[in-house]
Amino acid sequence: MTHAVSRCEEVASPCIGLLWSAGLLPLSFHLFSPFSCEFPLDTEQGGDTVRDASIIQVVAGAPSGGTFSLPWLRRECNPEAAAMDLRFHKNHAKWFVTPVLRAVRRYALIGEGDRVCVGLSGGKDSTTLLYILRYLQRHSHLEFELSAIHVRTSPDYETASLRDYCDALAIPYIEAALEVPSDLAAEKACSICARLKRGAAVQALADREIRKLAYGHHADDAAETLLMNIVQNKKLGSFSPKVAVEGSPVILIRPMIYLNEETVASVHRHAGLPLLDFTCPYAQHNIRQRYKETLRLLEESLGVRPLSRHVVGALENVDEANLWRSLRGDP
Repeated sequence: MTHAVSRCEEVASPCIGLLWSAGLLPLSFHLFSPFSCEFPLDTEQGGDTVRDASIIQVVAGAPSGGTFSLPWLRRECNPEAAAMDLRFHKNHAKWFVTPVLRAVRRYALIGEGDRVCVGLSGGKDSTTLLYILRYLQRHSHLEFELSAIHVRTSPDYETASLRDYCDALAIPYIEAALEVPSDLAAEKACSICARLKRGAAVQALADREIRKLAYGHHADDAAETLLMNIVQNKKLGSFSPKVAVEGSPVILIRPMIYLNEETVASVHRHAGLPLLDFTCPYAQHNIRQRYKETLRLLEESLGVRPLSRHVVGALENVDEANLWRSLRGDP
């Protein structure tokens, strides 16, 4: 099998080149590097050109994780793809790496060789999740395939920014179309649309044999959902970090459950991540915003920030012995 290697001379270390030429480096090895240049590849499938998750990284010298692999090279280095800063930073561990890895480990969210696809709505949460998982793919022990899917609900907006973002991260981008009924009741539009989008995404991933759909929900979302369930449904509960989709092999995962919204927003700003230029026509009717504001008021009143992390802790530490339902005599 012949592998073609392209170099960025200003990046590649002469030492690396010599080792490779001498056959002293395997096809895949890990080292530490302060920078890398990524080469996105195209793979021909059924006459269509699709973005492949494989990349070539030319790396050199000092601390930062990287992976060197040698797939078939289809095109030269894309400067835009190399522009996204995914270098190792030691302060990222406390900032977002450790909490996300804790969620992954505790709930077995991502296993070796898993094919994971991020539901990329274009908001700050989903774009940040994609960035974090790409960072972990490069700088952690996790070995998995990564892609992104956007479910288009209207022809009235452009998704080029999402495609460019995935190109910059050198990962495949998938887009599915969904026709949302125009006569949805405003107060139920968000929940109905969310279910329809999830169904479209799950079907698209199942067709591609991708088994993990990652959502960008964080601790604040979990706390708000708990409040909403108490008030709206008289139910004590929130969403789960991991849930199987009924009738499908796809599993939903939420790797950012230990991150609060402020942290997610700060990562988004720091990395200069994109936002999709689209406003949902039902956005003003989204009742979740009221619970978001309520959570902020509770934080100010109780002097506890972030309160959402305390709520997530409580969801993991349920006093089952004193749950009223377990004490009832009737079914």
